[in-house]
Amino acid sequence: MAPATTIRVSERARDRLNELARAASTTTIDYVDQLVARLDEDEFLRRIADSLHDPAIIDESAELDGTLMDGLDPVDDFSTWR
Repeated sequence: MAPATTIRVSERARDRLNELARAASTTTIDYVDQLVARLDEDEFLRRIADSLHDPAIIDESAELDGTLMDGLDPVDDFSTWR
């Protein structure tokens, strides 16, 4: 376990975190670490999604749209390729 510190939260939040951690069969410290990691991932994915509305990205990806099947037979089934 990583070194721990104290943060201030309401008693309600503390109690709820403890309940959730117990339900997940983990410690409160590990549960909070997982929540923070999930928030970081959500923020990263949000930034990616936001970038998809960037006109420069839209123009660049539009140029590549026609190249996806270059050299491939459109009747071939590629679903089983790994």
